[in-house]
Amino acid sequence: MRRVGVLLLVSVFFMSFAFAEDIKIADLCKEESVVGVKVPSGVPFSNEVFNVYLAGESVGSIILTQKKIASVSCDEHDKPTYNIMIESEDVVKTIIASEDMIDEYHKQRKSGALEIDAVGFFRTIKLGFINFFSKFF
Repeated sequence: MRRVGVLLLVSVFFMSFAFAEDIKIADLCKEESVVGVKVPSGVPFSNEVFNVYLAGESVGSIILTQKKIASVSCDEHDKPTYNIMIESEDVVKTIIASEDMIDEYHKQRKSGALEIDAVGFFRTIKLGFINFFSKFF
């Protein structure tokens, strides 16, 4: 659960569910077992829509409602709150396998292999705070 919690904290929570279940990111949109999964209480996301892109291609969206995964879809959502671009599945595997996942997350972001774009001013500020303060964990 530590891995899931840390990845949730740094905005890539859904990918950890995928790898915990040995599901490829590209197939996550078909995986109904993640629906209903509750987000740990310390995670600063409760009502969000994430569009996910792998190697430049859309792989779907995930909707969080009241700190639970409400749905997964193979389609892009027309009003996402965050867009997450992942260079390859190896990026996520590297983060999960790392002894310091937060540090690895920041390395992957800095290299451009992982990009998270918040939609809207307040979410951009929120994501900035999350990225900044996660450096101290």
